[in-house]
Amino acid sequence: MNANNKEPRKVLRRPAGYYQSEEKEEEYKRQQELSRIHMTLDSSMKSQTKINVKPTYKELLGKPFLARITAQLEKNSHDGYCSDEDCAYTRKIVTANIVVPEQYKDHPVGQIENTREYKWANHLPLPEVNIGGSMYCKFVKPNRGVGQHCYRYTIKNVEIVQNKKYKCKAEEKSKEEKEKEEADAVYEEIVEDMISKKEQEKEKEERSYEIDHDVYKQPVVTITVAEMIAALSALPADAKLVMTESGFYSKSDFAEVMLPKLYIVQNDRWDCDLPTGTEVYIIGHSHQTY
Repeated sequence: MNANNKEPRKVLRRPAGYYQSEEKEEEYKRQQELSRIHMTLDSSMKSQTKINVKPTYKELLGKPFLARITAQLEKNSHDGYCSDEDCAYTRKIVTANIVVPEQYKDHPVGQIENTREYKWANHLPLPEVNIGGSMYCKFVKPNRGVGQHCYRYTIKNVEIVQNKKYKCKAEEKSKEEKEKEEADAVYEEIVEDMISKKEQEKEKEERSYEIDHDVYKQPVVTITVAEMIAALSALPADAKLVMTESGFYSKSDFAEVMLPKLYIVQNDRWDCDLPTGTEVYIIGHSHQTY
């Protein structure tokens, strides 16, 4: 093919706002944060090589034993610009309680003798260090200390300790179970009272047939709002309510359930014991055909 007859190069054009999309912006921020972490770790004089995920308070509560770390943090840095501030050399003690690492799960309660076999500093917080300065600031490096814009963790002590709050969590769980049992007992008592009341009402009601007009007087069993609230208050908030359905022509285990819907009693075909015009609220419906 003649070089002069080459097809024009197709240029891939991004839609407007492509690089300003929320996804790209979030990805940019994530990369910036990862870069900051790596640059800070490079300033740790190899005392900290990565940042392990910090356990949540709930995770710590579920552990009978914890590893307690005591370390010294030395830092030679400043917060502002290098042209405005000089480095300040600081030392402070940092402590942390972590989940016992797998290799120490069988270690007895007490001090761990050799702390060099495990990188305990990776469980400690990442300190704030100036990593993007011009390096024009003044600093003083003590003998065997850390240099300009650097830090170092020195592990002083690590010991396996009993989690005092672990027992408290178990007691709290027992208390929750006891409260649940009490709520279930109250609910069962309310339901039994309601069933007994409805059965008594049903026994007193008489069913009569008017053959000439093909009208069947059907007793209506109602529940007051107060009774329903009392029964529902004993149930958990996420409990699911259903209405069952049965009968020869029933094709489902459940009838339709709905939020309260106003209905005016008509007595146009079936005559019930509620006067015509009575306002009631429908909470379920079953339709059976043959």
